[in-house]
Amino acid sequence: MKKRKSPTFLPNPYHLLLRGLTRARVEYIVIGVSGINYFAKDARQVLSTADYDLFLRPTPENVVRAWKAFRKSGYAVVVRQGDHTRALRRLTPPAGARLVKQGRTLVAVGPYQLLVEGLLAVSGFTFDELKRKAVFMRDRKLDFRFLVGSLEDLLESKRIANRGKDRLFLARYKRLLLGD
Repeated sequence: MKKRKSPTFLPNPYHLLLRGLTRARVEYIVIGVSGINYFAKDARQVLSTADYDLFLRPTPENVVRAWKAFRKSGYAVVVRQGDHTRALRRLTPPAGARLVKQGRTLVAVGPYQLLVEGLLAVSGFTFDELKRKAVFMRDRKLDFRFLVGSLEDLLESKRIANRGKDRLFLARYKRLLLGD
């Protein structure tokens, strides 16, 4: 009788990146719908999103560490400038300081066109305010922990941002919770 092979473990590709960021000592918090999904009670409450959002501690040193970790993980990094993007092939500490001062978002495009946004500003919260109630999540297979904003704070940030897509999200989320 042939011995059965155990199934191949396919890690969450975003967790592979988070592990790389953690190992590079990047300070980050998972936010947005990406963060909210960690609090889903079952699969019906998981909402799809086109990207994975991270709040990076907005210091030049942390931004440079994040850029290096993105690149090491196989991600190309661009910066949004209005309706356009500009490739970040190099990032020096002075350039990192300018990004922080301008509150820019790093957009990392990875394998299979995975999209990760590294935000340097979030509606309604500073990094330290969001970190205060953030919770650690653990990926046991990859053996690391990462911070996710509290559900309360993430929903409040969506409410404060008050963009059309945030209002639609909050209405849908409320329907899911109430079972309408």
